[in-house]
Amino acid sequence: DTSDCITISNVGIKELIEEIKIYPNPASTSFTISSGIAMNTSLTLIDDRGRVVLTGRLESANQVVDISKLAKGQYSLVFADESIPTVPIIKQ
Repeated sequence: DTSDCITISNVGIKELIEEIKIYPNPASTSFTISSGIAMNTSLTLIDDRGRVVLTGRLESANQVVDISKLAKGQYSLVFADESIPTVPIIKQ
């Protein structure tokens, strides 16, 4: 007995990464993380000296991150889910 093979496209980590949008960037008071699906992962914002300046959880398809109290500069947004790459964030 044999089974037919089918090709499944647009499924996997690459597509998940392409679905994540972070805007505005540069930002002055906050930025939004938006994805096509609800995600459940923690996030960390790290300054240019390697210090953790903010932590939180991403638990929905759209989440606003308040950076109004941070100094101007460049930060790295790191997700606990290692399949999501680190994103540079610029605070104006």
